[in-house]
Amino acid sequence: KQRGYAWLNQTKLAEAFKVSIASISTRWQEISKTLEENRKVQRKNIAKLTTFIPNDETMKLFHELILFTRTSAQWRSYITEVFDQFIEIEVPPLPVDLLLELLLFITCDRTLPDGKKIIDYFLESAMEFTKEKIAFLKQIKASKFGLFEVKTLGKRQVLLLRDLFRDQEVKMEIASIDSKEVKKGGFMMGRIIPYQDDGNTLWRPAIYLTILETLDIAELEPIAKRWFWEYSVTHKGWATKEDFIQENSFRFWRWFLARSFLQQ
Repeated sequence: KQRGYAWLNQTKLAEAFKVSIASISTRWQEISKTLEENRKVQRKNIAKLTTFIPNDETMKLFHELILFTRTSAQWRSYITEVFDQFIEIEVPPLPVDLLLELLLFITCDRTLPDGKKIIDYFLESAMEFTKEKIAFLKQIKASKFGLFEVKTLGKRQVLLLRDLFRDQEVKMEIASIDSKEVKKGGFMMGRIIPYQDDGNTLWRPAIYLTILETLDIAELEPIAKRWFWEYSVTHKGWATKEDFIQENSFRFWRWFLARSFLQQ
């Protein structure tokens, strides 16, 4: 049991977001059982949660973000809609790190009907936050989910990645690189977060970053194209890839978890 994570269980998360437990998943269990299930079905997460959330203060900030999210009727129906759309019962329970990824998806990625995000409102309310907390909140707001191709393995444990959706190159620093797992031409999926290093913007793994095999990409590509087409039709053909990935990134995690479960 990890200190500071007691509130991250099925019942308390449902209460926090003001939705029913069934809306999240009737198959969710207590965190201890979730973690055990996670070890059976989940491929390696090469991000380190303790690096992303280094201390109790940061964890408390996440807790405050959840509490803030539940307080307004302005987006309560929106949150229920997100759970109904993205949390299914046919796949295994979500591990702790993907619960936090879901929080960032809801608050930092998805756009409310008024054109703003929950994180924007949270920052506007942050009058008494320290500079460090505000800086961290701005970092998670700027974080992004993506599918990445490894172009080069550079020095200082820095990878040059190509963001497949945005067609951009990013430099990502990672604490430890296993050359047997991370290879040139390989693929990764997950969220990365920016930080400054001597005036240059580098990225780090955020909550969850995993390696995808070539067969995974081959299976995922037509599925993602279908998702994008459906999303474009819903938005009368005006959707961009950035809009799509911001509004639908958690679909990829549900696909990933279901695929991992079937490969047991």
